[in-house]
Amino acid sequence: MTRISKPPQERKKEILDTALELFLKNGYENTSVGDIVSKLGVAQGLFYYYFKSKDEVYRAAMEQYTDDFAAQLASIVLEPTTLIDKIEKILKIMSDMIAESEHANMDGFRLAEHIDMDNRLSLHVAQTLIEPVTNMLEEMNNKGIIKIENTEATAIFLVYGIFGLLHGNQEHLQSIIVFDPKGVVLLASRVLGVTREELMQI
Repeated sequence: MTRISKPPQERKKEILDTALELFLKNGYENTSVGDIVSKLGVAQGLFYYYFKSKDEVYRAAMEQYTDDFAAQLASIVLEPTTLIDKIEKILKIMSDMIAESEHANMDGFRLAEHIDMDNRLSLHVAQTLIEPVTNMLEEMNNKGIIKIENTEATAIFLVYGIFGLLHGNQEHLQSIIVFDPKGVVLLASRVLGVTREELMQI
């Protein structure tokens, strides 16, 4: 049987994609390196050429997952839709992501390390959203809809505020706070200095 040789980056991504699929489906504890290579149909030696351990591939897979998630949210911010539509889509995707990744949590991992990874991934997503939200606010400024002196600082305040509302607290990392997206619009309207009704039309 002829062995199919793939470029290193393609092979590495293939391992990451497969590992992520198994981590999300079965959880960290119930996924082994053997499971990953078995699904790929490759030898364990190939896995260890790219990753030193299951922990390392887990971290890399979750970072890739977060990158894809952040890009998806950023694209929503740039969509030519109303602000309420954007907020509803973002909250729905964030809720789905938290629910989907629940099994990927490392049940046997020490809580401090678990919290650290969760914080780092959440921070990465938030930071990715700052620029598109800033651009959106600048566009609103230019149109005379709002009058914000520091759009970047306002964007940071809004992004981290929404993440804080949805993310819950450190004692319950997977908790999802359920609230009406219109409530988020009300909070945002106060930050931006416009009425909720005006913001709903943007």
